[in-house]
Amino acid sequence: REIDLQDSEAGTVDLRLGWIRALPANWYSRKLFEEELVVVGSENNPHLKGPLDMEQFLSLPHLALAIDRPMFQNMIDKYLGEFGYTRNVVGMGSHFSMAPFIVAKGEHVVMFPKRLAQYYKDLAGLKMVESPFHFEDFAVSMAWHPRVQIDPGHKWLRSLIVRCSENC
Repeated sequence: REIDLQDSEAGTVDLRLGWIRALPANWYSRKLFEEELVVVGSENNPHLKGPLDMEQFLSLPHLALAIDRPMFQNMIDKYLGEFGYTRNVVGMGSHFSMAPFIVAKGEHVVMFPKRLAQYYKDLAGLKMVESPFHFEDFAVSMAWHPRVQIDPGHKWLRSLIVRCSENC
């Protein structure tokens, strides 16, 4: 996002992690792993007993990220809209870290990165199922400003993140 780039240019942010779609040409980046999205809900959600068809998926009460966050939820709705589909978004969240705990308490579902869903699965009592449509997999990467490229501490941090991402 533009604000992230401004923070990096100003020196207040040294490293970005996540789904990075655009960077200035002189920045450095490293792909960490490929990720996919799954449907996540409470392990007790009666609608997640087996595979979902498109009609079931669209009718479920969905939690989405807030509109001002240019992340996956808006991409999902855009993608579905291209095929004339609209999902039943009944709630908005501001960040992925709170979504598992919201959907764990009822019949809401959220589209969620699979590795992150696996992390929260036992912690929040979640179940994940495959989406009835294929949303393009995406790369999780790290990116950094050229001013920190040769900094020894920053190089160490990047190598640690690479090692950790290989084991997640």
